[in-house]
Amino acid sequence: MLVLQQEARLKQPKVIRWWKSIKLSFAVTVQVIRMVIFTFPVVVLFILALKMPHRVEFRTACVALQTLLVRLGPTYIKLGQWMGTRHDIFPKEICYHLSNLCDKAPVHPWEHSEMELTRQVLPTGEKLIDYLETVDRQPINSGSVAQVHHAVLKKPCDGLPAGTHLALKILHPNVRERIWVDVWVLQIFAKALNFCSADARFADPLVHWYEFSSLLLSQLNFEREADNMDQFQYNFRDIPQVVFPTALRSLTNADVLVETFEIGWKMDDIVVTKNMADLGIRMFLKMIFEDNFLHADLHTGNILLRRRSISDGTLTNDLTEGSDRTHVNEIIILDPGLVTTLSPHDRETVLMTFAAVACGDSDLTAEIALARSPCNG
Repeated sequence: MLVLQQEARLKQPKVIRWWKSIKLSFAVTVQVIRMVIFTFPVVVLFILALKMPHRVEFRTACVALQTLLVRLGPTYIKLGQWMGTRHDIFPKEICYHLSNLCDKAPVHPWEHSEMELTRQVLPTGEKLIDYLETVDRQPINSGSVAQVHHAVLKKPCDGLPAGTHLALKILHPNVRERIWVDVWVLQIFAKALNFCSADARFADPLVHWYEFSSLLLSQLNFEREADNMDQFQYNFRDIPQVVFPTALRSLTNADVLVETFEIGWKMDDIVVTKNMADLGIRMFLKMIFEDNFLHADLHTGNILLRRRSISDGTLTNDLTEGSDRTHVNEIIILDPGLVTTLSPHDRETVLMTFAAVACGDSDLTAEIALARSPCNG
């Protein structure tokens, strides 16, 4: 992705490249200054909360951290989403506050969504908005790069009948430019780490920067996300309990993704049964070992659960209702914009780690992690 972006820039006239380079340099400088100014008070708050808990509550510092990541923009909201899922690394209170970023990131005004829906012209000459009976002005959730509105299909499209409930995923304004600036800011920090620390150089932060940036930029094209959705549906065609929304390809473009609206409940809101947990593990292992095509953004905001009645299709959040003969558990996976594949070495490492964990051998698990880490080649 980064290589393609660079090649596209080189094809532009020199004057345009020169002007864009100046704009990018200015934006990167401003973002670095903003990061320093906004981050310093939060660091001070955490130091005070740890050293003088009677003066500053740790919760106050956590709220300040959440506010900081939102203020810095979409890249750092994505970082906060990841941090909110890592209870094994960060304190419980930090994870609790940052988990709110999974689907409660700042929303953009309805006017921007309306403009995107109105200006998108289909190959038939019709506008995207002409295919929508109703669109809810209030978004149902918002993430780091886009927000989602509920809508109803006005007329048949891509095999779906009129009246089908839809989810419209619309990019936030200027999000591509903001993330592109952050990519260069992170490159500066990666190079600084390489220069200042031999230990960091051993871990090769530039490689991690490239991988993270490529994944992040790939999320900004909804046509690619629709491709991923189709691929996941094909991969799980024999496991109907794992559900991916269906993209309406005729209505989808790089800025707006139109997909079926799937009803489900978050894991935090219901009691997860053993059967549902087994289905989740089966899904994850299939992605790794059978398909080598992994959803790379499986935080709690992108996973919904439900139980369906086989006879009439009624949905419930009570995963214990009925018997396995009358009801079936289903997992709905959303937002497959970030996907990745594993090298043979990485897949072998995951397999060895799973085997060690299954055997309950914590020492062997640690040895595998150390022996096969990138730092050890």
